Amino acid sequence: MEGQPAIPPPHSDPTWSITKAEWDGMVVRARRMSRFLWWLCVLLPVIAIGAAVAALLLDPPWDSFAWIASAIALVYLAVSVPSLIRVRRDVAIFPDVWEARGCACPWCRERIDAAPCRRHGFTRSEHVLLLRYWEAIALKDVGRIAACTDQLAARRRHTGSIMHRASSVASWCARPFRSYVAAINDADAAPVERLRRAMPFLLTLAALGALFAAVLVPLTGRQMLVSMLSGCWWAVILIPTTALAGPVWKVGRLRCAKCKQLCAHDALTRCPECGADLAEPGAVTRTERRSGAVRAATMLLPVGAILLGPPVAKSIIGMLPTEMRHTVYLWTRPPLDYFSGLNPAAMTQAEVDEAADLLITCARPDGPRPLFDFSFLCNVERAGKLTPAILEKVARATVEATLEVEQDGDAIVATVRPAFGELILGAMQTPRLVFGGVSLGDGAWTTGAGWSLFMHDVDAFWRKQAQGGTLPESKLAFASRIEDAPKGLQAVRARCWIVIHGPQWERYTPTFDENGELVPPAGAAVYPLDLRTTIDIK
Repeated sequence: MEGQPAIPPPHSDPTWSITKAEWDGMVVRARRMSRFLWWLCVLLPVIAIGAAVAALLLDPPWDSFAWIASAIALVYLAVSVPSLIRVRRDVAIFPDVWEARGCACPWCRERIDAAPCRRHGFTRSEHVLLLRYWEAIALKDVGRIAACTDQLAARRRHTGSIMHRASSVASWCARPFRSYVAAINDADAAPVERLRRAMPFLLTLAALGALFAAVLVPLTGRQMLVSMLSGCWWAVILIPTTALAGPVWKVGRLRCAKCKQLCAHDALTRCPECGADLAEPGAVTRTERRSGAVRAATMLLPVGAILLGPPVAKSIIGMLPTEMRHTVYLWTRPPLDYFSGLNPAAMTQAEVDEAADLLITCARPDGPRPLFDFSFLCNVERAGKLTPAILEKVARATVEATLEVEQDGDAIVATVRPAFGELILGAMQTPRLVFGGVSLGDGAWTTGAGWSLFMHDVDAFWRKQAQGGTLPESKLAFASRIEDAPKGLQAVRARCWIVIHGPQWERYTPTFDENGELVPPAGAAVYPLDLRTTIDIK
């Protein structure tokens, strides 16, 4: 590689092709980084724990974040301390590595110029490769470090212990990433060649992403995946573009680190330009900034995509037919100002229905919140286009419930747990859930609940902000107990009603007739919600 130190032939007794000043400069950088990481290791947990204590005493709105930060800081502390101890040990034995002319194990740092490495099996036969590795460390040649690490990992012998076997498996799994790092940091390779060498890692990343999505969607719904993709879509462009552009820096000819004057030879001890002592640690360097119009143009691609991608995509989606545009928004999310630009009075009923479907899907309990609807359905109602079908769809989409049944001795306990979406019908029309009791088989219904629930009752934010009238925890779900339940497989039913009634600041107390049926309040929209499940009573 032009401008880089020549690699000794394999049958010679290799020696350093870098200067002692370059090696000592690397040691100085390692010591500074070690001190910085130790300070960081101490300060982060202290700050995070201090924030958690303040949250406990002052009860600010960011208390949950403070506790999460404290937990992350403690995990960081537990993980980083062993690594920092190893870094400190490595810095201490770097002089031995220089004396051994790089004939030292990269993992345990044991010298192998006299005897093989006891833990990893390296011998003097790997001396040339080891020397290349240590020189790359000193030169900050990331591509060569990754390539040498890959070759050394393939030659490493394990001792048969579980830890060494696990390390070998982890090293094998990391090979695509090391190949990717080596490829994107190869300054002399053509852009297409770098991209070709990076493809195994890119394909592995795509496969892992698909597997992650296949696991995440059934557990949390697709909106969690959409939210994550909307925050990191730029990486899809940036990662392959990085391979095309190549590294910012490359290893070139030896020069003075102070004035950048080229050195005539490696044995030069004083800079002829500025008079600097070139024997001092870090006084010389081989790092050069890469230049070139192709690289600059390649790097402008992801920058332009990141800056211009959202507005361009918004414009393209905005030119699509309404039905197709809403289909796209159902899988991504509509712009925050989307509904503010819709005028129901100037829309056809079909267009109103399509926009309402999009809004209702976004307002579901697992929808892409936060949601800014800009009173769209209120405007639809004022325009006389809020049909009964839209109203029922809003009710059934934003008020959901699950029926859980468990056996307690000779009795069963049935619990209805609600889930609420956004309040998109305005402040004067609040979707609520009313519970009318449970029934075992075709038996009698139990007594209904004397209260109703809506979104502000169960949402953590609104419960915390409420000044009064907050329901106790015991009333955030509806539970009924049926004694002396017969043995065997039994059907359990729960009858509920979704009631759209009243302003959000007034609590609605339901009333029932002698049969336990709900007596609808005047002017309310009521929709029955029948929940069913089975239980095998032992």
